[in-house]
Amino acid sequence: MAEAVRVIRCAGRAFFDELYTLFVLSILTVLCLPLLVLFPPALAGLWSVARRIAEGRAVRVRDGWAGFKRYFFPAWGLALINLAAYSLMFYNMVFYANLPFPVPDWMPPALQAFWTAALIVWSGWQLFALAVLVEQERPHVLRALGQALALMGKDAVFTLTLLTVESLLIALGIAVLGLGIFVLPGALAILTVYAVRHLWGKEAAEP
Repeated sequence: MAEAVRVIRCAGRAFFDELYTLFVLSILTVLCLPLLVLFPPALAGLWSVARRIAEGRAVRVRDGWAGFKRYFFPAWGLALINLAAYSLMFYNMVFYANLPFPVPDWMPPALQAFWTAALIVWSGWQLFALAVLVEQERPHVLRALGQALALMGKDAVFTLTLLTVESLLIALGIAVLGLGIFVLPGALAILTVYAVRHLWGKEAAEP
């Protein structure tokens, strides 16, 4: 728990130190959402800037464009896997809420709880996966997924703490429409990059 708090504190300081760059890139990323083909690489570009910040390097808005180009195809590979996984999970949540045949009363809520938990874990896993992807010299989606899963299992308390904080950030970003949604991507990027580097033993530069 103490390590997770330290990482969150360092990530928070880094976020506010580079607030302008992360805020602008977060806005650009959100604006790419309606243009579906641009959104996954825009996220990767933002995460790559977060990596530069964690390494103690100077960052500019144009660094996001460099990450956008470099991770365009790997980001889309990860996005397609997520599209399939989220479609499966949401389908099951709806299906088990309206079963066309009689089942015991406890079964639908139990199955919905299972798929809801799977949705939360998968979302956290993918945030880790994107942070791992931008750390790779030669990006490889399946390898990034495997490494991210191994990191999540490396320290259960650390991972649960980070997932809780990420969930709160996402809930806050959704609740506080307007400014919140434009700050959320940058906050998640810096937090997950710092978390991955900590679990790998790469001490992020102190802001």
